[in-house]
Amino acid sequence: MANGRLGASSPSADTDTILYTCPASTVATVTVSVARRSSTASEKVRIALMDSTIVGDLANEDYLEYDSTVTEITGIVLSANESIVVRTDAATVSFVAYGFEEAE
Repeated sequence: MANGRLGASSPSADTDTILYTCPASTVATVTVSVARRSSTASEKVRIALMDSTIVGDLANEDYLEYDSTVTEITGIVLSANESIVVRTDAATVSFVAYGFEEAE
């Protein structure tokens, strides 16, 4: 089982991107950190959980943060095959998922 850095992404602006998918037969506890690499640091981010790997199937209730300036979310627990999806309004934002995985 993995631990430490589980995923990282610097997505294009206005693009839903899978940051991390929990493997089959595994549960994970994850923290997502957001780094704004611009001088204004006003970029908005979205962070969502979904139970598939098909980006575009996000519903309103899937979002943990929506057009927010959050810098970190801790204690996200994912079941097997759940994914964390990230999005930003600017290409100057990076996301890192770190934590640990355990067998179910």
